[in-house]
Amino acid sequence: MRLVTGGQWADAALMKTFSAFLLMAVLAVLAAAHPAQADCVVMLHGLARSEESLLVMESALVAHGYVVINEGYPSTDATIDVLAQGVGARVAQCGDTTVHFVTHSMGGILLRY
Repeated sequence: MRLVTGGQWADAALMKTFSAFLLMAVLAVLAAAHPAQADCVVMLHGLARSEESLLVMESALVAHGYVVINEGYPSTDATIDVLAQGVGARVAQCGDTTVHFVTHSMGGILLRY
């Protein structure tokens, strides 16, 4: 079975199940690492996506007490070098709290750049 066909999920129900599983896995890892008490999570979406692609996860994290920074960036209009410079500004918004990251695709590249 192919999960993705031509950039689209082959089955909407499968996509929802995968998204729910991914969300539970991320929350379990974060909960095990630290209590949420004011930790900050910086979210970086993937190529040709927007911050809206991470809204469900953002809502769940906020409900668990995390401060979330989920801002879009022009992933198809700028170089990786330019886009990576914005990561530091997002981290700075977290102040002196512990910072966690949730990334997808290009977001992970920007974080590691």
